[in-house]
Amino acid sequence: MLHVEPRRPKRRKWIWRLMWALLAVVAGAWGFWWWSDRQALEAREALIAAARARGEPVFWDEVAEKLLRERDGGTGAELYLQALWALGGELNPGGPKVVSAKWELAHSAERTVPAIRPELQEELKLGKPALVLLEKAVVRPPGLLTSALKTEDPISILLPHVQDGRNLARYLHWFANDALARGDVKGAYHAVWLCLGTSQQLAVEPFLIAQAVRFAIRGEAYSALKMCVEYAPPPEDEFRAIDRALAAVDDTFGIERCWHAERAMWMTILDNPAKLREGLTNMGFRGGGNDFEAFLRRRWTDIMLSPLGRPAIRRTQASLLRLSERIGPLLDRPNIDPARRNAAFDDFEREASFQQSAIDVGDWGLRGINSFVQTCEKAHRRCIMARLMLRLRRHFDKHGKFPEKLEELCDAEMPKIRLDWFREQAIIYEATKTGFRLEVPESLLTQDEKRRKREQPDSPPEFVVKVELKKLGRAPAGKKE
Repeated sequence: MLHVEPRRPKRRKWIWRLMWALLAVVAGAWGFWWWSDRQALEAREALIAAARARGEPVFWDEVAEKLLRERDGGTGAELYLQALWALGGELNPGGPKVVSAKWELAHSAERTVPAIRPELQEELKLGKPALVLLEKAVVRPPGLLTSALKTEDPISILLPHVQDGRNLARYLHWFANDALARGDVKGAYHAVWLCLGTSQQLAVEPFLIAQAVRFAIRGEAYSALKMCVEYAPPPEDEFRAIDRALAAVDDTFGIERCWHAERAMWMTILDNPAKLREGLTNMGFRGGGNDFEAFLRRRWTDIMLSPLGRPAIRRTQASLLRLSERIGPLLDRPNIDPARRNAAFDDFEREASFQQSAIDVGDWGLRGINSFVQTCEKAHRRCIMARLMLRLRRHFDKHGKFPEKLEELCDAEMPKIRLDWFREQAIIYEATKTGFRLEVPESLLTQDEKRRKREQPDSPPEFVVKVELKKLGRAPAGKKE
């Protein structure tokens, strides 16, 4: 009888092959992730070491410790905070809040027209205690105003004391307006000097927004100075005080310190996925598209903020540190070609892995610093033009006419006009018997600024200063509310 061996079932080799293939893929992916993470970490750590060797703080706790360690009691910080408290605002909601928003809104068109306004004088009286404190604060060097710096979430630090500086500047502008109307020329010019001193009290603050407010306060001072120049000659002592205050920032506003703090803030946030998610949300991470696309973006963000995305985060930190190395020599310095700075930021956008991973971080404090540096350059130009405006008025008062050339305004205190902030291009100057006009050369303006200039030839104060001398008389009183 024929013996038949039972048929053995075929081994399903393809299942094992698939499993081994999947295992190889997983092992390869894990190996690639490990290698990428190590490479990114090594690159980041080398750049961190280089930054610390230059004496620069890298993470926020280093910034906080350095600022708090250097704080001393010889500054105007405490008196300045007391002045803000006395005036009322976000810092002290229960204060008088002068000049009131209601009054300011009703008389905004009259800000540069001196007039006796009884209701304004009542408002100004409420702010006198703040003025007394401010007088004492501004003769001292600026100090650190923000003391609650030690935190893992620097983006969440509240700054009401920074924003309230704008209220103080508005108060000083109206004080100058009222003083001119009452014939107190010295008091009006002194208010301008106080406003410049107010701006300097923010010089040590490490936040980008604090420096933006600092420039806004200076802009208020320039506006008040223009009003004073148009209506009255400056007393010699006030002239010298304002001229020195304007000259004090000829070389720098000290913005590099702020950039290091801004960089440290984002280096810290990038190390904390939970805070990074909040930062992306607060700084504009939204994107367009339908609900399904939004769902996919959220899930992709979850992946990028998980350990799987750690190499991308570390590469973004490294890109940020490389950006800092490149733009450090270009910050708050004259005669810098903006194309060099723009190129550095463009390269960062291409290198930062978050951008490459299709996560649009919006204006998350890195692009913002580039536009802020441009604002800083404009602030230097406005300061120089304000100084020229003041000196043109004094020249007119001494000689009965304006000079033919701006160089006639130079003396031992201003041996030359700082054209390096204008990239060595001459400031446009035109004079008549009763006034003058100063302009930033059009070649230095952006396309948007050129358009604004065409639409409002005499309006944008960032690049046009037009002064017409007026007689100072007793202006009619405003209507009571």
